[in-house]
Amino acid sequence: RKKALLIGINYFGDPNQLLGCINDTRDVFGFLNGYYGFRYQDTVMLTDDQIYEDKRPTGANIRYWMKWLVKDAEPQDSLFFHYAVGDEADGYDEIIYPSDYLRSGIISDDEMYDLLVKELPAGVQLTALVDACHSGTMLDLPYVYNGNHITELEKFTRKKVGAMAAMSAEIDFDLPGSTNNVTQTQTQTTTTTMTTTTTMALFRKTKGNVVMFSGCRDDQASADIRYSLPQPYTSPMARGAVSYAWIQCLSQKPEQSYEELLSSMRYFMKQRDLDQIPQLGSGEPMDMRTLFTL
Repeated sequence: RKKALLIGINYFGDPNQLLGCINDTRDVFGFLNGYYGFRYQDTVMLTDDQIYEDKRPTGANIRYWMKWLVKDAEPQDSLFFHYAVGDEADGYDEIIYPSDYLRSGIISDDEMYDLLVKELPAGVQLTALVDACHSGTMLDLPYVYNGNHITELEKFTRKKVGAMAAMSAEIDFDLPGSTNNVTQTQTQTTTTTMTTTTTMALFRKTKGNVVMFSGCRDDQASADIRYSLPQPYTSPMARGAVSYAWIQCLSQKPEQSYEELLSSMRYFMKQRDLDQIPQLGSGEPMDMRTLFTL
């Protein structure tokens, strides 16, 4: 069984209105449907141009449909989550602003982890594509790959480390950027490894197979570009760079490894003089040479 939740928010009427997010949502659905067999009846698109109230990207609707995506998930299910939205880094959390954020508030990466990742059963695959600013470690996944075959523990420990240490005083840890005398081992391999300093990641380990492609590092912005997709897609208009790159790279070469796909997306940005560097995170240590699949 395949299910998808796609969210695109242009924030109509807002002083900071965006241009390409709804286009991204429609493009990604067309690609998932045409290349990977995701059916219309098993896909929910939340955009702020929707006529129906329950399909607008309000805080309540986003939370409801996140729960729908993972509800009753079983082994061998393939779930897909895409969003092209505005967000903001506060130094710890990456934040999603729903279309009604002034009334409903924000959705943090911690909440997204709880809704989408935490209870996902073993054997279920969840692939996320995040086209948003400051999104490198969205979903609070413990493992992040930097593209140079080096694996590192992500920023999760910065905020949670106090609570985690209280739960287990014997766990050693180090804060990213701190001067503590704790050595974090970096391994020159495409296979992730666990060290004493990554033990904290056990608190965010996932039962399901969760992989996330994001548009940039936490300290970067994601750009819009103007391109047309091959027919039967639409004419040239604003699109998120990483959503477009993901579709283009897989359209040109459907069979490639996760490492190849990530490298191709980064090369796409470099060719167009874009500073953003797409990232890949996972809930479990994974071999980046594994063939990408949905």
